[in-house]
Amino acid sequence: MFWTLFWSQDFKRVFVTTLDQVDPYADEQLAKFVVRSHIKHHPNVTDDDLQRVRDADTADVIDKENASQSEDIIENLDIEPIPQELLRKYIVYARDRVRPKLAKFDQDKVSKLYSELRRESLLTGSIPITVRHIESIIRCSESHARMHLRDAVGDQDVNLAIQVVLESFIDTQKFSVRKSMTKTFSRYFQRSNTELLFTILRQMVHEELSLMRNRTTAGAHIEKVEVNEKDFAAKTRQLDIQHLRAFYDSRAFAIQNYTYDPVKKVIVQKF
Repeated sequence: MFWTLFWSQDFKRVFVTTLDQVDPYADEQLAKFVVRSHIKHHPNVTDDDLQRVRDADTADVIDKENASQSEDIIENLDIEPIPQELLRKYIVYARDRVRPKLAKFDQDKVSKLYSELRRESLLTGSIPITVRHIESIIRCSESHARMHLRDAVGDQDVNLAIQVVLESFIDTQKFSVRKSMTKTFSRYFQRSNTELLFTILRQMVHEELSLMRNRTTAGAHIEKVEVNEKDFAAKTRQLDIQHLRAFYDSRAFAIQNYTYDPVKKVIVQKF
């Protein structure tokens, strides 16, 4: 679950969207916490049971810290932090001086989206979309253009606004409808291929690490994990990502202690 924040046109209102997304790693950690909590508070718990729970908690904390550090590296790669005072001046300037025009606003795209959503709502029996959602797209588009100090709203602003509003709308639907609508309107969602590749790779590394821990002595240090490149490529093809050479050669790939072994055809992560 996470929060999506979006400034409105006048920088005074904030749209907040709470998303309960399926995350295999987070879901697994939550399930482990519930099970361990029951073990620790069982009336007949033994010292051995408590020690096993403590050992498992320690291992998970290390995994979490490594994952957090890796994500921070990706997100902050080649990006300089903005001083607080400069950011404050930037927001004040954008709020007081920038008035993006809708001259280049893609009315046809928004109209088509509205029509498709109304039709999909009728077919699936979902909560219907209203004109207020169209107004939200317009306001969010203006806000995004203003944040970039643009004189006019462009395609990039419209696309992001559509994605924010569409995700919020779809997440209000019941599960069966949400799944259908996500597939139908998937072309409106944009996500970095690099981000998707790292998400898949992290999941595969975590799965392999869990298997290795089950095979080794408790507390034994695992220095590296190998992921079969053929299996990784098969998963990426499902997302229509075919070429992986640039990903293997990228700086972010190396910074996270990943290496690609072309001889053994495996991806290696060292700890």
